[in-house]
Amino acid sequence: MRQGISPATTFLRVAFTLLFNCALVMTASQQTFAKPSFSVKPPQSWIRIVDSHSDVQGEPSPDSNSSTFILDDHQTRVSEKSVDRYYHHVLRIDTAAGLTDISQLKFYFEPSYQQLTIHFIRIQRDNAFIDALRASEIKVIQQ
Repeated sequence: MRQGISPATTFLRVAFTLLFNCALVMTASQQTFAKPSFSVKPPQSWIRIVDSHSDVQGEPSPDSNSSTFILDDHQTRVSEKSVDRYYHHVLRIDTAAGLTDISQLKFYFEPSYQQLTIHFIRIQRDNAFIDALRASEIKVIQQ
């Protein structure tokens, strides 16, 4: 154990260090007919997948309070009919507060002209992946 870090701090780091991995696409379309509010599908072929493997037990950055961004990937495709935006975020949760911070995800979009497609929401602990996407638990709330 490193000097200056208490056993309780080490325990918390091991207990709560995990990777939170989320990818989604928001499509803005010129079409105005009613669509389902969101869908769950694999990523489309135009998306360049960025490898997000990282050391789950890595050291938190010195300025981090509860989590550390590992990956913040944004990609955009513009066509004649739509604009597709792909987002892939990976966060390393370093404390219990970080776990609380991401316990409820929020994706902002306008369903009258945007379609939300969620590709995956995963939790990685060491080399084990947990599929955290529960479509039946997703609620679309009008602001």
